[in-house]
Amino acid sequence: KGEVKAAVARAGGRIELADLPPMVGVDLLHCEAAASAICAESKGETHLLQGELITTQHFDNLALEVDGELQESGVVALADLARRHHLSSELVASNMSARLGAIIRGRMEGGLLYTQAYVARVKARLRGGLRGCMAPTLIPDLMARLGHEVGVGGSDVDPKLIASIVEELLRDGEVAGVIKGGGTSWVPDIYAAAQAQAARSFYEQNAYLDYEHSGKMGLTGGRAELERLLSDGIALDGAIVAPQLLLQLEASVDEALSSGSWLDVHSLLPSVLTVEDAAALLSRCSAVKTAASNSKSNVRVLAGTCVFSCDFLKEAAARCAETAREAARQTAQERRSAVGKASASV
Repeated sequence: KGEVKAAVARAGGRIELADLPPMVGVDLLHCEAAASAICAESKGETHLLQGELITTQHFDNLALEVDGELQESGVVALADLARRHHLSSELVASNMSARLGAIIRGRMEGGLLYTQAYVARVKARLRGGLRGCMAPTLIPDLMARLGHEVGVGGSDVDPKLIASIVEELLRDGEVAGVIKGGGTSWVPDIYAAAQAQAARSFYEQNAYLDYEHSGKMGLTGGRAELERLLSDGIALDGAIVAPQLLLQLEASVDEALSSGSWLDVHSLLPSVLTVEDAAALLSRCSAVKTAASNSKSNVRVLAGTCVFSCDFLKEAAARCAETAREAARQTAQERRSAVGKASASV
């Protein structure tokens, strides 16, 4: 056992069990037994991992080596470190994480080690890049333009680090915008403000804004977003319409009713509004709402979008009845004439 300990120490705190027999002069079985005993007595200082005896001193030395490399380059990938030293990534990550602050002067994010100076440089570049964005931008593309690779093989910046830096910049008021797409897309406030202004302008000029057109304008939030931007509007299934459109519709309905006529309101509305939207808007008209609660009202709505004066319907019914009676009289007369001719011929 003492010879095995000495061999481990001479090897720098790490040795394969298969290399011990010729070094200590006993077979592998006895070496394995000695290794197990050493690990049990070491109080966590020595471990048997993947067929190797490894001491905490070995990881301390590795951490010193990593810190030197880190201070020189600013960033070290744990996967690359594990590959170079023939260790598992999980083993390297857990042991390097345990030595952060004590031996390694840096921070760990998503499989990468960084120095604070490196993070500060990335933060400064990201701050400038985000401030310069005038339209929605994919953050990995932005970082690539700034000279960094994000979240790919050989990357030097982890997406989690970028997300935390952007959150810091937003919290400190150093940039203005919104992160979307799970932290992959940046939408600057200036772009959102321009979108909102464009939507408001279209709405004010046309008295409506349909959801399909708003999507083409870059507003991807659909009905909920438009209801927030155009809070004075009336939300329908396919669009938001301005109150003045309802007022115009009410005036047309009142005119048709007062003249004892009828009106198909769908023909008066913007073509983007569906029959269902037209029916929903008609149901908001005062005359129609009154009719819904008063069976004696002079208003009737048929086919969803057609509003009739009851006087018009009565007149139409009377005309239809008269037309039917006239048709019946004419038919009866034609039959009598036909019967008379038939009798005369006999």
